[in-house]
Amino acid sequence: MIVSTITITSPSTVTSASSSASAAAAKIGSPCHGGAGCALWSCCSAVRAIAVWEALRAFDWVFSIEAGFTPAGMDQQVTILGREPREAYVKLLISKADKSMRRFEDAFVRTLRVVCSWLQPPSSSAPSDEPVDYEQIEKDRLAHEGLLAHLFSNSYLLEVVHAFLSNNNVRDWISHSETYLVILELLRKMGDSGLGGVLSTPFGLEAGTKPSAPNTSTTSTVYNAFAPPATASLPPMSLCDLVKQLEAHRRPLMALAGKVQFSATVEKVNNLCDAISYLLLQQVVGGF
Repeated sequence: MIVSTITITSPSTVTSASSSASAAAAKIGSPCHGGAGCALWSCCSAVRAIAVWEALRAFDWVFSIEAGFTPAGMDQQVTILGREPREAYVKLLISKADKSMRRFEDAFVRTLRVVCSWLQPPSSSAPSDEPVDYEQIEKDRLAHEGLLAHLFSNSYLLEVVHAFLSNNNVRDWISHSETYLVILELLRKMGDSGLGGVLSTPFGLEAGTKPSAPNTSTTSTVYNAFAPPATASLPPMSLCDLVKQLEAHRRPLMALAGKVQFSATVEKVNNLCDAISYLLLQQVVGGF
């Protein structure tokens, strides 16, 4: 039988425990009866939460090292800087001005794939002759979703996803098609996993929190998607907001597909358009 209690520390600040994580520390997942019906990928929610946490923590560490806001010698400590330096790093990555940054993009894609693989709909492994406690199943589901929401809200992963989706250069989308495809898959999986609250929260705010006080440390008047809401010249956008704008990306992609002759490029464009269409449909039917 697997019954786990998880105490979570914030993945992006691994040296201190988060108070909200302490409140969320609880038994999650129904008792697992093991046997042939137990598949960790879909059965044991506690194991899946741990796997997601490990993937996000590893990504945050790689991002901090590659972006240069944590010295490589500072083991398991992340120095938190403002969002602008991190945003500038991701923009440089997308522009492909520095080929050496491909290493970070590879790590980003691997993390997205790992997280997607663990975002599986829960299933019950209880023997068929035992009564099903639907109330407990619902409580476990909500606890698991709350735990995952906290993990994503305290990781840099969605910050990087937000930066990629904020880019409206169609050629960049094709150039980074592998990355964009797995980003779209992650959003789909998050919607299927009950994490719509995370996706619909204006970026930079935790779900259920109010906008922070004005940040007087910067005088920039240029809109920065990663800045606190009070400093932005435009309203902060959530990932759901960015998904709604994907139709504006799909049309020029389709137009470009009609102009190019190289079959590999046409395939990339078609795959991107299909993934965008699925996400838009998922949002329309209330997936998130």
